[in-house]
Amino acid sequence: MNLEEYKKFNKSQKDKVQKNTFIFVVIAIIAFTVFAVMLAFYILISSAHQFQDDFLEPTWLSITSLLCLLGIVGVIGIIFGLIKLRVLKKELKSIVDEIQLYKFTNS
Repeated sequence: MNLEEYKKFNKSQKDKVQKNTFIFVVIAIIAFTVFAVMLAFYILISSAHQFQDDFLEPTWLSITSLLCLLGIVGVIGIIFGLIKLRVLKKELKSIVDEIQLYKFTNS
């Protein structure tokens, strides 16, 4: 594999990672927004009066907790994506530097 082929491969890898990171950003934003709205609504309802039955309150809180967990997973996915992009960039720079050094020593 020569340098140009590797650059194309690296670019496709970076595009995939960027797309996945964007998906995690969207998931995290949506999950945290819905989590905040549901939690605020729960606080308003519980301060005004109690829920109608005993089943609704734990269900509401468990769904809210799952949304918070989904948001945290989104943030972790974003962090892993950014780390992967940084590693791909360093790897490409390292290979380009090695090739330039090889060309310099052989000329």
